[in-house]
Amino acid sequence: MKRFFGLGGRSMFSIASAAVVVILLSIAVTASAVDKVAAGGNVKVTFTFKPDTRPNALFVAGTFNNWNSAQDRMTDTNGDGIYEITLELAPGSYQYKFVADGKWIEDPYSEEYAPDGYGGKNSVIVVPKDKKVLVVGIGAGEVKGAAETSSQASGSSKAVPVVFLFEVGKQKSAEVYVAGTFNGWDQNRDKLEDEDGDGIYERVLKLEPGHYEYKFVRDGEWITDTSAQEFADDGFGGQNSVLNVPTEVKGKGIVVGMASRVPDKYKGFVRLGKAEAGTTGKKMVKLVIFKYKPQGAVGNVFLAGTFNDWNEAKTRMTDDDGDGVYEVTLLLPVGRYQYKFVVDGKWITDESAKAFADDGFGGKNSVIVVDDSFPDAVLEKGDGLIRTEDIPLKMDYSMVNPLDSTKIEFKTRAHTNDIEEARLIYSVDGKGLETVDMKPYGSDNVYQYYRKVLNIPYTSEVYFVFEYMDGGKDVYATPHGFADKEPSRNEMFFYSEKVLEPFFTPDWAKDGIFYQIFCDRFYNGDKSNDQDFHEPYYKGKNKLPPSGRTNGEYFHFVKQWGNVSGLMRSPYRTDGKPDYYSFYGGDIAGVMQKLQYLKELGITIIYFNPLTEGVSNHKYDPVDYLKIDPHFADEATFIEFVKKAHALGIRIIVDMALNHTGDWHFAFVDTKKKGPKSKYWNWYEWKKWPLPSEDVKRPCDYYACWWCFGHLPSLNYDLSRPDNAENMVPDISKADPNWEVVNYLLKIPPYWLGKLGIDGFRLDVPNEVPLWFWKLFRKKVDEVKPNALLVGELWGNAMPWLGPDCFHSTMNYKYFRDPVLKFIAKGSESAAQFDGEIAPGRYIYPIQAVQVMMNLIDSHDTERFVTTAGSDDRLMLAALFQMTYVGIPEIYYGDEVGLRGGKDPDDRRTFPWGWEKNPRRKKIHDFYRKVITIRHKYEALRTGDFETLLTDGKVYAYLRSDDENRILVAMNDNYSAKSVEVPLGKHGFRDGAKFADELNGGTYTVTDGVVKLELAPFKGAILVEK
Repeated sequence: MKRFFGLGGRSMFSIASAAVVVILLSIAVTASAVDKVAAGGNVKVTFTFKPDTRPNALFVAGTFNNWNSAQDRMTDTNGDGIYEITLELAPGSYQYKFVADGKWIEDPYSEEYAPDGYGGKNSVIVVPKDKKVLVVGIGAGEVKGAAETSSQASGSSKAVPVVFLFEVGKQKSAEVYVAGTFNGWDQNRDKLEDEDGDGIYERVLKLEPGHYEYKFVRDGEWITDTSAQEFADDGFGGQNSVLNVPTEVKGKGIVVGMASRVPDKYKGFVRLGKAEAGTTGKKMVKLVIFKYKPQGAVGNVFLAGTFNDWNEAKTRMTDDDGDGVYEVTLLLPVGRYQYKFVVDGKWITDESAKAFADDGFGGKNSVIVVDDSFPDAVLEKGDGLIRTEDIPLKMDYSMVNPLDSTKIEFKTRAHTNDIEEARLIYSVDGKGLETVDMKPYGSDNVYQYYRKVLNIPYTSEVYFVFEYMDGGKDVYATPHGFADKEPSRNEMFFYSEKVLEPFFTPDWAKDGIFYQIFCDRFYNGDKSNDQDFHEPYYKGKNKLPPSGRTNGEYFHFVKQWGNVSGLMRSPYRTDGKPDYYSFYGGDIAGVMQKLQYLKELGITIIYFNPLTEGVSNHKYDPVDYLKIDPHFADEATFIEFVKKAHALGIRIIVDMALNHTGDWHFAFVDTKKKGPKSKYWNWYEWKKWPLPSEDVKRPCDYYACWWCFGHLPSLNYDLSRPDNAENMVPDISKADPNWEVVNYLLKIPPYWLGKLGIDGFRLDVPNEVPLWFWKLFRKKVDEVKPNALLVGELWGNAMPWLGPDCFHSTMNYKYFRDPVLKFIAKGSESAAQFDGEIAPGRYIYPIQAVQVMMNLIDSHDTERFVTTAGSDDRLMLAALFQMTYVGIPEIYYGDEVGLRGGKDPDDRRTFPWGWEKNPRRKKIHDFYRKVITIRHKYEALRTGDFETLLTDGKVYAYLRSDDENRILVAMNDNYSAKSVEVPLGKHGFRDGAKFADELNGGTYTVTDGVVKLELAPFKGAILVEK
């Protein structure tokens, strides 16, 4: 992600700060203002919030007060830790956050959220017309008044008995409580008991009909009920389980919880959610049909929403009957969902929806509430009913994948717990049909995946279909939909290398360890090229005013390498913000001098943030793509560095930001000076001319620029479309390419890969550049260096960008960093949840892309992992997982010595050379070096198969294996030691099999189908079969 001036270089995808919320006003206030004016009649709304620690000052800010973070102060008058304020608001929809000592915090008790435009969320409150008072926050939903009662445990006639179950096991004991909105999240109030000793702890509460959130608390550890039908963010990076108690119950009461069975005493109760492991319970969902009728001809129609992580290319809508109405049917648990249609890349609100929510960008999302009025859909093996809704039938690399010259992989998916078997029916090169079983090889929170590898050349021509079988019923997955009869050959899927080009990724990358370097902060090896600010773009901005203080741009050099206090709070500013404009002198000569350090650590790939000439210290504002910043190196020095790195077996990839240039790029400078007469006029999308003489308050009113930051003008790729509409156009034939811009950018691969000799690129925000351009870029890369690596910076599902004509992999935020942060750094979810969140990344992407995913835990765009976790042990546990998971581990410089840092620019501190004299830093470094060495030793840890073995509370165990080795990895993400029994009998291990612990020493033996080991808090083991 790029960085920018003015707002402290903060990413638009970071949590909103006091600075960035001001920008949000222009897009959010208008909508709520309309609500207020139109509604009339105020409601007294009490906002409540209980912070973890007592702040000096706590405010509520939102669309109702122009996001003023210092206007509406909350107070704790009775000392119970809950802060309150009552405001009079007109009926309508509002967005808000709490502000504790300057830190913006979403309300964890909000029932609805909207994107804040910066990667985080605003809480949403809908003030109804028919109420006079309303409580928001920790008492969410509670209405104080004589005629209305709160949603608390009750003994009234409307109350429904709700049984909470939590299974511990017969040989184990524990203290278990349930805490939620029904008891004020009191973790010591409602205790579950196991009176009959069957290992299932129970508690019955009477709850009035309504919406509740809850968690179990086992021995002080907060655990999400993973069997729930619905979940909500808990405000700490994890999830609360959601319970919707209906007004009418078809039975004696309701049963929820994590247990393999329901005790006999609760016969006649209705179980909600799914039964946990070991059960044959039903999975209850609802059939929901979405429809969209366009006004004219359209190409592609998709549905995106909270149910599919706002993925604009996952859920396709089709007009199968030709009536002009596009439809898709989803299976959704009961709950509230936001959504939009995505028509040829344009996001469209469903105006026929019954409810709406602010989308955080000045518009609105449609809202659908899925309740008992929707038809039921039961997912149960053996019932003869096969649910085919929302199962993709597009033939891409997630379905057919040529693995190498002699193997082709076939994959399909079914809804979890829905079918008994899956088969592949196929014909190779015109021969007769054959049928083979497909092996279940993993599941996530929605699907069970099936796989079969055929030993046939990728040059083969293959007709095929998938057969689903359940309870005597068969259905066939074809290119035209699901059929009840086996289709003829001509109605099957057809694969050939011409239809689906083989997709290969560099083998050298699969064995790699990434090390990310922010060049200015790593090491100053050549003081002669330190910044002197003689360039014209620093004129008037490198000296302080007589007062010695400024809140504007002040570019300066910090002479003391370890003086990083300004990155937290600038000594030159009066507003308390950090120092965005400081330089420390790190350069390529410094990295060259530390190559041996990186080699000994085990690094094989260096990933640099941009090295192109730029005004900033981060260089995401390029002045010239074909020139190295002179304060980093000259060409000769850089070429020498690359050669020395290669000699040590270290590859180099460099960041490129091609969405925009800097405002000092030669083309933009010429355009500003000459206007329409400039030969570069069409390189940018101009809206008004001339520019005013004074500073432009809203540059995007004059020219397209990234998030309206004038110093980052957007490049104009497509002359037929505005900037925000050109990005998702895949086919160049549907664009009017700006060839002058395109041909200029296509000079980048020959210069950097060819002349300078680097080995690949990390591409910044590629979703903000037309897809057709990336295909041209990949073609040029392959011409110059066919074995180069391309990694895209994509924070969501990257599948549309992966393939032989685009990128090899992505920065794995969605399917690695995000779940690792929740599970290990914050401890906010169970091992089962973690496994369910990380698993899709192994299934939806082709395996050759999975093996080269950039598996990061932090970066220049995020808070340092150790700072988020607040624990060196958690950092080392995350490193253990990185080095034993599928994909390329990425170390952000300094992580290996425990370098701390908050939001940028604080996450870009200088590297603490001399670390070996600090016992804490040396301990962390030694651990990193050890687990990296183990990864290099065993190919199974790099490219072997992955199989989950155990998810027990916060204990996680998995198997990595290939033809040479089988390796068991176990992790304990708990504050207390755990005795762990990993089941191996069903995974091909016989009693007597022995393991050696490569991490801690010691040997283990499989007995009665399990291997037993003791794991200390936040520690793990790497057991290699002997």
